[in-house]
Amino acid sequence: MLFMLVALMGITVTQPGILDQTDEEWTAPGYRVVEEVSINPLDYGEPISWGENCNGPTASIGCQAFFMPTENGEKWRIIMLLKDKLVILQEDEEPRDIPLTCSPLGIIYSRNGRFALVLGRYIDSRRGMYAREADVVNIETGGVRTFEALKNTGWPSMFFVNDDGSIYRWSTTTENPLEYYDPDLNLAFSRETNVGWGSRFGHASGGSIIVFLEAGNILTVYDRAGTLLWEKELDVTLQISPFMVSADGTVLIMSARTGLKCFDGFTGDLFWEWTDCHTVAPVPSVSGHAWAVSMTTKGLLFGVDAVSRELLIDMHYPAETWKRGAPTAVANNGACILRSTSLRPRYQNNHLRKIIYTSTEGAIIWISTPFSTASSLLNHSRCNNSEMELRFGINIQSDGERFIYSDYTTVRIMRVEGGGEE
Repeated sequence: MLFMLVALMGITVTQPGILDQTDEEWTAPGYRVVEEVSINPLDYGEPISWGENCNGPTASIGCQAFFMPTENGEKWRIIMLLKDKLVILQEDEEPRDIPLTCSPLGIIYSRNGRFALVLGRYIDSRRGMYAREADVVNIETGGVRTFEALKNTGWPSMFFVNDDGSIYRWSTTTENPLEYYDPDLNLAFSRETNVGWGSRFGHASGGSIIVFLEAGNILTVYDRAGTLLWEKELDVTLQISPFMVSADGTVLIMSARTGLKCFDGFTGDLFWEWTDCHTVAPVPSVSGHAWAVSMTTKGLLFGVDAVSRELLIDMHYPAETWKRGAPTAVANNGACILRSTSLRPRYQNNHLRKIIYTSTEGAIIWISTPFSTASSLLNHSRCNNSEMELRFGINIQSDGERFIYSDYTTVRIMRVEGGGEE
Protein backbone atom coordinates (compact mmCIF):
# COMPACT_ATOMS: atom_id res chain seq x y z
CA MET A 1 0.00 0.00 0.00
CA LEU A 2 1.55 3.27 -1.12
CA PHE A 3 0.70 6.65 0.30
CA MET A 4 2.63 9.85 -0.32
CA LEU A 5 2.38 12.17 2.67
CA VAL A 6 2.47 15.78 1.53
CA ALA A 7 2.83 18.95 3.54
CA LEU A 8 -0.77 19.69 4.42
CA MET A 9 -1.69 23.31 5.07
CA GLY A 10 -5.05 22.94 6.79
CA ILE A 11 -6.44 20.91 3.89
CA THR A 12 -10.18 20.17 3.97
CA VAL A 13 -11.38 16.87 2.52
CA THR A 14 -15.09 16.31 1.82
CA GLN A 15 -16.20 12.69 1.49
CA PRO A 16 -19.52 11.58 -0.10
CA GLY A 17 -22.18 10.31 2.29
CA ILE A 18 -21.16 6.70 1.89
CA LEU A 19 -21.90 5.78 5.52
CA ASP A 20 -25.62 6.00 4.71
CA GLN A 21 -25.48 4.27 1.33
CA THR A 22 -25.10 0.65 2.32
CA ASP A 23 -25.13 -1.82 5.17
CA GLU A 24 -22.72 -4.03 3.27
CA GLU A 25 -18.94 -3.85 3.55
CA TRP A 26 -17.65 -0.99 1.41
CA THR A 27 -14.15 -0.51 -0.05
CA ALA A 28 -12.93 2.48 -2.03
CA PRO A 29 -12.07 1.89 -5.71
CA GLY A 30 -8.46 0.82 -6.19
CA TYR A 31 -8.17 -0.79 -2.74
CA ARG A 32 -8.61 -4.20 -1.20
CA VAL A 33 -9.10 -4.81 2.53
CA VAL A 34 -8.59 -8.49 3.24
CA GLU A 35 -8.92 -10.52 6.40
CA GLU A 36 -5.63 -12.21 7.31
CA VAL A 37 -6.73 -13.93 10.52
CA SER A 38 -9.98 -14.47 12.41
CA ILE A 39 -9.76 -15.43 16.09
CA ASN A 40 -12.45 -16.67 18.45
CA PRO A 41 -11.15 -15.98 22.00
CA LEU A 42 -13.37 -18.73 23.40
CA ASP A 43 -11.27 -21.31 21.56
CA TYR A 44 -8.57 -20.62 24.18
CA GLY A 45 -10.43 -20.96 27.47
CA GLU A 46 -13.46 -20.11 29.57
CA PRO A 47 -14.62 -16.49 29.86
CA ILE A 48 -14.61 -14.68 33.17
CA SER A 49 -18.38 -15.02 33.32
CA TRP A 50 -21.41 -15.81 31.19
CA GLY A 51 -24.46 -13.63 30.71
CA GLU A 52 -27.49 -13.39 28.47
CA ASN A 53 -28.54 -11.08 25.67
CA CYS A 54 -31.42 -11.12 23.22
CA ASN A 55 -29.64 -13.71 21.07
CA GLY A 56 -28.56 -16.05 23.86
CA PRO A 57 -25.39 -16.51 25.94
CA THR A 58 -22.73 -13.81 25.99
CA ALA A 59 -19.15 -14.27 27.23
CA SER A 60 -17.44 -11.60 29.33
CA ILE A 61 -13.71 -11.26 28.54
CA GLY A 62 -10.92 -8.67 28.40
CA CYS A 63 -9.27 -8.57 24.96
CA GLN A 64 -6.91 -6.01 23.43
CA ALA A 65 -4.86 -5.93 20.22
CA PHE A 66 -1.34 -4.58 19.69
CA PHE A 67 1.35 -4.41 17.02
CA MET A 68 4.78 -5.28 18.39
CA PRO A 69 8.09 -4.13 16.83
CA THR A 70 10.43 -7.07 16.11
CA GLU A 71 13.57 -7.66 14.06
CA ASN A 72 11.32 -8.87 11.25
CA GLY A 73 8.89 -5.99 11.29
CA GLU A 74 5.75 -5.42 13.32
CA LYS A 75 3.85 -8.49 14.49
CA TRP A 76 0.32 -8.51 15.81
CA ARG A 77 -0.32 -9.51 19.40
CA ILE A 78 -3.70 -10.36 20.96
CA ILE A 79 -3.93 -10.47 24.77
CA MET A 80 -7.02 -12.12 26.24
CA LEU A 81 -8.09 -12.13 29.88
CA LEU A 82 -10.05 -15.32 30.54
CA LYS A 83 -11.34 -17.07 33.67
CA ASP A 84 -8.01 -17.86 35.35
CA LYS A 85 -5.28 -16.81 32.92
CA LEU A 86 -4.00 -14.50 30.25
CA VAL A 87 -3.65 -15.98 26.77
CA ILE A 88 -1.07 -14.39 24.47
CA LEU A 89 -1.39 -14.87 20.72
CA GLN A 90 1.39 -13.42 18.61
CA GLU A 91 1.99 -13.63 14.91
CA ASP A 92 4.39 -16.48 13.93
CA GLU A 93 4.51 -17.76 17.53
CA GLU A 94 2.76 -20.50 19.48
CA PRO A 95 0.00 -19.40 21.91
CA ARG A 96 1.14 -18.78 25.50
CA ASP A 97 -0.82 -19.05 28.73
CA ILE A 98 0.08 -16.96 31.78
CA PRO A 99 -1.66 -18.34 34.92
CA LEU A 100 -2.86 -15.70 37.39
CA THR A 101 -2.75 -15.73 41.18
CA CYS A 102 -5.87 -13.58 41.58
CA SER A 103 -9.46 -14.26 40.55
CA PRO A 104 -9.67 -11.79 37.63
CA LEU A 105 -12.44 -9.25 37.22
CA GLY A 106 -10.82 -6.78 34.83
CA ILE A 107 -7.59 -5.72 33.16
CA ILE A 108 -5.65 -2.52 32.38
CA TYR A 109 -3.00 -2.64 29.63
CA SER A 110 0.07 -0.57 28.91
CA ARG A 111 -0.15 1.17 25.54
CA ASN A 112 2.77 -0.83 24.12
CA GLY A 113 1.26 -4.22 25.02
CA ARG A 114 4.13 -5.34 27.28
CA PHE A 115 2.52 -5.05 30.73
CA ALA A 116 -0.91 -5.48 32.28
CA LEU A 117 -2.53 -4.91 35.65
CA VAL A 118 -5.15 -7.58 36.35
CA LEU A 119 -7.73 -6.46 38.91
CA GLY A 120 -9.10 -9.34 40.96
CA ARG A 121 -11.94 -9.92 43.38
CA TYR A 122 -12.63 -7.59 46.27
CA ILE A 123 -11.27 -8.78 49.60
CA ASP A 124 -13.26 -6.47 51.85
CA SER A 125 -15.89 -4.00 50.71
CA ARG A 126 -17.28 -3.21 54.15
CA ARG A 127 -17.32 0.30 55.63
CA GLY A 128 -16.24 1.82 52.33
CA MET A 129 -13.13 -0.37 52.07
CA TYR A 130 -12.17 -1.71 48.66
CA ALA A 131 -9.10 -3.84 49.29
CA ARG A 132 -8.73 -6.28 46.44
CA GLU A 133 -6.49 -8.80 44.73
CA ALA A 134 -4.36 -7.68 41.79
CA ASP A 135 -1.55 -9.07 39.62
CA VAL A 136 0.99 -7.13 37.58
CA VAL A 137 1.97 -9.19 34.53
CA ASN A 138 5.08 -8.87 32.39
CA ILE A 139 3.75 -10.10 29.05
CA GLU A 140 7.24 -10.63 27.60
CA THR A 141 8.53 -12.92 30.35
CA GLY A 142 5.25 -14.28 31.70
CA GLY A 143 6.20 -13.06 35.18
CA VAL A 144 3.32 -12.36 37.59
CA ARG A 145 3.65 -10.30 40.78
CA THR A 146 1.04 -9.45 43.37
CA PHE A 147 0.32 -5.74 43.59
CA GLU A 148 0.41 -5.50 47.36
CA ALA A 149 -0.66 -1.84 47.40
CA LEU A 150 -4.27 -2.79 46.82
CA LYS A 151 -4.28 -5.15 49.80
CA ASN A 152 -2.75 -2.61 52.16
CA THR A 153 -5.29 0.19 51.72
CA GLY A 154 -8.96 0.57 51.02
CA TRP A 155 -8.73 3.13 48.24
CA PRO A 156 -11.02 2.83 45.25
CA SER A 157 -8.65 3.90 42.49
CA MET A 158 -7.97 4.75 38.87
CA PHE A 159 -4.85 3.23 37.32
CA PHE A 160 -2.53 4.04 34.42
CA VAL A 161 -0.02 1.35 33.43
CA ASN A 162 3.09 2.74 31.73
CA ASP A 163 5.16 1.14 29.00
CA ASP A 164 7.94 0.18 31.45
CA GLY A 165 5.56 -1.53 33.87
CA SER A 166 5.41 1.37 36.32
CA ILE A 167 1.98 2.44 37.54
CA TYR A 168 0.25 5.71 38.33
CA ARG A 169 -2.56 5.30 40.84
CA TRP A 170 -5.04 8.01 41.69
CA SER A 171 -7.38 7.54 44.64
CA THR A 172 -10.91 8.86 44.98
CA THR A 173 -10.66 9.34 48.74
CA THR A 174 -10.97 12.71 50.47
CA GLU A 175 -7.27 13.52 50.06
CA ASN A 176 -7.26 12.36 46.40
CA PRO A 177 -3.66 11.12 46.63
CA LEU A 178 -1.65 10.48 43.49
CA GLU A 179 0.91 7.67 43.75
CA TYR A 180 3.61 6.43 41.44
CA TYR A 181 4.98 2.87 41.65
CA ASP A 182 8.26 2.26 39.83
CA PRO A 183 8.84 -0.77 37.55
CA ASP A 184 9.74 -2.84 40.63
CA LEU A 185 6.38 -1.79 42.17
CA ASN A 186 8.08 0.23 44.89
CA LEU A 187 6.16 3.34 45.97
CA ALA A 188 8.22 6.22 44.60
CA PHE A 189 5.96 9.06 45.76
CA SER A 190 2.54 9.85 47.17
CA ARG A 191 1.14 13.36 47.16
CA GLU A 192 -2.20 14.99 47.80
CA THR A 193 -4.08 16.44 44.83
CA ASN A 194 -7.16 18.59 44.45
CA VAL A 195 -8.81 16.34 41.89
CA GLY A 196 -12.51 15.53 41.99
CA TRP A 197 -14.14 12.30 40.85
CA GLY A 198 -14.98 12.48 37.15
CA SER A 199 -12.06 14.81 36.45
CA ARG A 200 -10.31 14.73 33.08
CA PHE A 201 -6.91 13.11 32.88
CA GLY A 202 -4.13 11.83 30.65
CA HIS A 203 -0.64 10.36 30.89
CA ALA A 204 2.44 9.79 28.79
CA SER A 205 2.64 6.04 28.22
CA GLY A 206 6.39 6.27 28.79
CA GLY A 207 5.53 7.40 32.33
CA SER A 208 7.19 10.82 32.21
CA ILE A 209 4.10 12.91 33.06
CA ILE A 210 0.52 12.58 34.28
CA VAL A 211 -2.12 15.25 33.69
CA PHE A 212 -5.25 16.14 35.68
CA LEU A 213 -7.88 18.82 35.66
CA GLU A 214 -8.05 19.82 39.33
CA ALA A 215 -10.80 21.68 41.19
CA GLY A 216 -11.31 25.20 39.88
CA ASN A 217 -10.52 24.04 36.33
CA ILE A 218 -6.80 24.08 37.02
CA LEU A 219 -4.85 22.05 34.45
CA THR A 220 -1.97 20.42 36.36
CA VAL A 221 0.96 18.33 35.12
CA TYR A 222 3.13 16.19 37.42
CA ASP A 223 6.29 14.25 36.65
CA ARG A 224 7.13 10.76 37.91
CA ALA A 225 8.85 12.23 40.97
CA GLY A 226 5.57 13.85 42.05
CA THR A 227 6.80 17.34 41.16
CA LEU A 228 4.23 19.81 39.84
CA LEU A 229 5.75 20.85 36.49
CA TRP A 230 3.18 23.47 35.57
CA GLU A 231 -0.42 24.51 35.94
CA LYS A 232 -2.89 26.71 34.06
CA GLU A 233 -6.30 28.03 34.98
CA LEU A 234 -8.75 27.22 32.21
CA ASP A 235 -11.95 28.94 31.19
CA VAL A 236 -14.59 27.62 33.62
CA THR A 237 -17.08 27.24 30.74
CA LEU A 238 -14.92 24.64 29.04
CA GLN A 239 -16.25 21.12 28.67
CA ILE A 240 -13.23 19.04 27.81
CA SER A 241 -12.40 15.45 26.94
CA PRO A 242 -9.61 13.40 28.50
CA PHE A 243 -6.24 14.86 27.53
CA MET A 244 -4.21 13.36 24.71
CA VAL A 245 -0.55 12.94 25.70
CA SER A 246 2.14 11.60 23.38
CA ALA A 247 4.15 8.57 24.52
CA ASP A 248 7.20 10.70 25.32
CA GLY A 249 5.20 13.38 27.12
CA THR A 250 6.35 16.23 24.88
CA VAL A 251 2.89 16.93 23.45
CA LEU A 252 -0.39 17.51 25.29
CA ILE A 253 -3.61 18.20 23.35
CA MET A 254 -6.72 19.50 25.08
CA SER A 255 -10.06 19.06 23.31
CA ALA A 256 -13.08 21.23 24.19
CA ARG A 257 -16.20 22.94 22.85
CA THR A 258 -14.03 25.78 21.65
CA GLY A 259 -11.68 23.57 19.65
CA LEU A 260 -8.16 22.39 20.45
CA LYS A 261 -5.09 23.62 22.29
CA CYS A 262 -1.70 21.95 21.91
CA PHE A 263 0.86 22.42 24.70
CA ASP A 264 4.42 21.38 25.43
CA GLY A 265 3.80 18.65 27.99
CA PHE A 266 6.82 19.57 30.11
CA THR A 267 6.63 23.38 30.11
CA GLY A 268 3.03 24.28 29.31
CA ASP A 269 4.06 26.48 26.38
CA LEU A 270 1.29 26.75 23.78
CA PHE A 271 2.32 25.29 20.42
CA TRP A 272 -0.94 26.19 18.63
CA GLU A 273 -4.71 26.36 18.94
CA TRP A 274 -7.59 25.62 16.60
CA THR A 275 -11.01 27.15 17.26
CA ASP A 276 -13.27 26.05 14.40
CA CYS A 277 -15.75 23.78 16.24
CA HIS A 278 -16.47 21.50 19.20
CA THR A 279 -14.05 18.56 19.38
CA VAL A 280 -14.03 15.45 21.56
CA ALA A 281 -11.90 12.40 22.41
CA PRO A 282 -8.40 13.06 21.01
CA VAL A 283 -6.36 9.88 20.43
CA PRO A 284 -2.55 9.57 19.98
CA SER A 285 -0.53 7.13 17.95
CA VAL A 286 1.29 4.48 19.99
CA SER A 287 4.62 6.16 19.23
CA GLY A 288 5.42 9.36 17.40
CA HIS A 289 3.24 12.46 17.40
CA ALA A 290 0.32 11.59 15.10
CA TRP A 291 -3.15 12.15 16.55
CA ALA A 292 -6.83 12.37 15.66
CA VAL A 293 -9.90 13.97 17.22
CA SER A 294 -13.63 13.79 16.46
CA MET A 295 -15.47 16.97 15.47
CA THR A 296 -19.07 16.76 16.65
CA THR A 297 -20.60 18.75 13.79
CA LYS A 298 -18.35 17.84 10.87
CA GLY A 299 -16.13 14.80 10.87
CA LEU A 300 -12.49 14.12 11.68
CA LEU A 301 -9.53 16.36 12.31
CA PHE A 302 -6.05 14.90 12.50
CA GLY A 303 -2.38 15.60 12.04
CA VAL A 304 0.84 13.64 11.61
CA ASP A 305 3.01 15.97 13.69
CA ALA A 306 1.24 17.37 16.71
CA VAL A 307 3.60 20.29 17.25
CA SER A 308 2.85 21.68 13.77
CA ARG A 309 -0.36 23.67 13.24
CA GLU A 310 0.14 23.45 9.47
CA LEU A 311 0.03 19.63 9.32
CA LEU A 312 -3.74 19.32 9.83
CA ILE A 313 -6.44 17.67 7.76
CA ASP A 314 -10.03 18.80 8.32
CA MET A 315 -12.13 15.89 7.04
CA HIS A 316 -15.86 16.37 6.39
CA TYR A 317 -18.29 13.61 5.46
CA PRO A 318 -22.07 13.89 5.59
CA ALA A 319 -24.05 11.22 7.45
CA GLU A 320 -27.67 11.21 8.60
CA THR A 321 -28.13 7.70 9.97
CA TRP A 322 -24.64 7.10 11.39
CA LYS A 323 -22.40 9.20 13.61
CA ARG A 324 -19.33 10.32 11.76
CA GLY A 325 -16.99 8.14 13.75
CA ALA A 326 -14.82 8.52 16.85
CA PRO A 327 -11.10 7.76 16.38
CA THR A 328 -9.87 4.79 18.39
CA ALA A 329 -6.46 4.07 16.82
CA VAL A 330 -4.02 6.21 14.83
CA ALA A 331 -0.97 5.09 12.84
CA ASN A 332 2.24 7.10 13.00
CA ASN A 333 1.53 8.33 9.46
CA GLY A 334 -1.98 9.51 10.31
CA ALA A 335 -4.11 6.62 9.02
CA CYS A 336 -7.05 6.13 11.42
CA ILE A 337 -9.54 3.57 12.65
CA LEU A 338 -12.91 5.01 13.68
CA ARG A 339 -16.00 3.57 15.38
CA SER A 340 -19.32 4.80 14.06
CA THR A 341 -22.61 4.37 15.96
CA SER A 342 -26.05 4.10 14.37
CA LEU A 343 -28.41 7.01 14.92
CA ARG A 344 -32.12 7.01 15.61
CA PRO A 345 -34.70 6.77 14.14
CA ARG A 346 -33.51 4.56 11.27
CA TYR A 347 -32.28 1.66 13.41
CA GLN A 348 -33.63 2.48 16.85
CA ASN A 349 -30.52 0.70 18.08
CA ASN A 350 -27.53 2.67 19.31
CA HIS A 351 -25.65 -0.59 19.92
CA LEU A 352 -24.96 -1.01 16.20
CA ARG A 353 -21.45 -0.15 15.07
CA LYS A 354 -19.40 0.20 11.92
CA ILE A 355 -15.59 0.30 11.74
CA ILE A 356 -14.10 2.88 9.36
CA TYR A 357 -10.55 3.00 8.00
CA THR A 358 -9.27 6.36 6.74
CA SER A 359 -6.09 6.97 4.78
CA THR A 360 -3.21 9.33 5.50
CA GLU A 361 -4.86 11.81 3.10
CA GLY A 362 -8.13 11.84 5.04
CA ALA A 363 -10.23 9.70 2.68
CA ILE A 364 -12.51 6.87 3.79
CA ILE A 365 -11.03 3.66 2.37
CA TRP A 366 -13.11 0.95 4.03
CA ILE A 367 -16.30 0.52 6.06
CA SER A 368 -17.26 -2.71 7.80
CA THR A 369 -20.68 -4.31 7.84
CA PRO A 370 -22.71 -3.29 10.90
CA PHE A 371 -22.43 -5.38 14.06
CA SER A 372 -24.06 -5.21 17.48
CA THR A 373 -22.21 -4.67 20.75
CA ALA A 374 -25.25 -5.79 22.73
CA SER A 375 -26.46 -8.96 21.01
CA SER A 376 -23.22 -10.68 19.96
CA LEU A 377 -21.31 -13.55 21.57
CA LEU A 378 -18.49 -11.52 23.16
CA ASN A 379 -18.67 -8.81 25.80
CA HIS A 380 -15.42 -6.80 26.12
CA SER A 381 -16.45 -5.08 29.36
CA ARG A 382 -13.52 -6.54 31.32
CA CYS A 383 -11.11 -4.10 29.62
CA ASN A 384 -10.85 -1.29 32.17
CA ASN A 385 -8.46 1.16 30.50
CA SER A 386 -9.37 4.83 30.78
CA GLU A 387 -7.42 5.77 27.64
CA MET A 388 -9.61 6.12 24.53
CA GLU A 389 -7.12 4.16 22.42
CA LEU A 390 -7.29 1.06 24.65
CA ARG A 391 -11.01 0.68 25.25
CA PHE A 392 -12.43 -1.28 22.33
CA GLY A 393 -9.86 -3.93 21.40
CA ILE A 394 -8.86 -1.96 18.29
CA ASN A 395 -5.36 -1.17 17.06
CA ILE A 396 -3.49 -0.18 13.92
CA GLN A 397 0.04 -0.89 12.65
CA SER A 398 2.40 2.10 12.77
CA ASP A 399 2.43 2.37 8.95
CA GLY A 400 -1.33 1.86 8.69
CA GLU A 401 -1.05 -1.25 6.51
CA ARG A 402 -2.87 -3.54 8.97
CA PHE A 403 -5.44 -3.06 11.68
CA ILE A 404 -7.34 -5.18 14.21
CA TYR A 405 -10.90 -4.92 15.46
CA SER A 406 -13.55 -7.11 17.08
CA ASP A 407 -17.08 -7.48 15.74
CA TYR A 408 -18.00 -8.93 19.16
CA THR A 409 -18.04 -12.43 17.69
CA THR A 410 -14.43 -12.76 16.52
CA VAL A 411 -11.23 -10.70 16.50
CA ARG A 412 -10.27 -9.81 12.93
CA ILE A 413 -6.82 -8.88 11.63
CA MET A 414 -7.12 -6.95 8.36
CA ARG A 415 -4.65 -5.85 5.67
CA VAL A 416 -5.11 -2.82 3.43
CA GLU A 417 -3.83 -3.23 -0.12
CA GLY A 418 -3.79 -0.91 -3.10
CA GLY A 419 -3.82 2.84 -3.39
CA GLY A 420 -1.17 4.85 -5.12
CA GLU A 421 0.87 8.02 -5.08
CA GLU A 422 -1.14 11.18 -5.33
